[in-house]
Amino acid sequence: MKSAVQSWRVSPKLIIWSAVLWMALAMVPALAAADEGPSQQDGLIALRTANDAFEEEDFERAYEKYTEAYEILEVPMIKYRMGQAADELGKTEEAIAHYEAYRELGDDEEFLGRIDEALPRLRANLPATIDVTSEPEGAKVYLYAAESEELLGTTPVSLEVEGGKVSVAVRMEGYEEEVFRQEVEGGEKYEWAAAL
Repeated sequence: MKSAVQSWRVSPKLIIWSAVLWMALAMVPALAAADEGPSQQDGLIALRTANDAFEEEDFERAYEKYTEAYEILEVPMIKYRMGQAADELGKTEEAIAHYEAYRELGDDEEFLGRIDEALPRLRANLPATIDVTSEPEGAKVYLYAAESEELLGTTPVSLEVEGGKVSVAVRMEGYEEEVFRQEVEGGEKYEWAAAL
């Protein structure tokens, strides 16, 4: 009577072909990844380098490496760190954009609280934009400041001014002057139309 369990011998050729097949299969993902560009490992290295640069207060390098890391990993926390680095570099518009992106993507309450504190300060550093038009067109636009005035252009014109109280006069020969006085906020856009 034969045993239910029979021994069998594995051919050396079968072992070699199996090893070759396994090595080929193991190489496929690596080759595919090489064709696709940077790997997740590259992203993690860029992130680690960025964090180190940030700690060393090399904010330019940190910003560059955070940008590189985000292109690979797309992790919301990196957007927050990009905002911090941009803020340190005085790149106000970029800092705002990164913080706003984190507000849409991220959910860390501590980061969101810090962003809510930072955004008003950052926006206050941006100039306000005032689009001045007149009917008829071609009127001269002056900015009043501390008992002086500065010609800024002719209508239609787009002005960038610091936040705060702004006085702008619109003048054209043969017409009565029109003056706009308003408190403007940095980063905001305004439209003033003068009917002369």
